Amino acid sequence: VNNLAASVSNVNYGDLPERVAALEKDNQDLRK
Repeated sequence: VNNLAASVSNVNYGDLPERVAALEKDNQDLRK
């Protein structure tokens, strides 16, 4: 995922679990 570094660099740590969950869902969608 090309946006991973940007997402991590801009993250608010309070939102981190939600960001990770969203990225994992995106990755699963890409693997289909």
